[in-house]
Amino acid sequence: IDNLNAELKKLADGKTVFYLDANTVFDDGAGNLAADKTADGTHLYAKYYAEWGRWIMEQTASLVGEG
Repeated sequence: IDNLNAELKKLADGKTVFYLDANTVFDDGAGNLAADKTADGTHLYAKYYAEWGRWIMEQTASLVGEG
């Protein structure tokens, strides 16, 4: 996932297109989704969606100067 994210990050210009790196929240330290947060290594357990949503709102607010 780190390789894919690195390529996606290249699309962001920091002005009109932004990249939010959720690895800071859910990464196991080795570039994988933490095992306690997933059953398949790809998708979060539903109970983490609210945390992810809050994190996205916080990051977005800081990018637009509201955080």
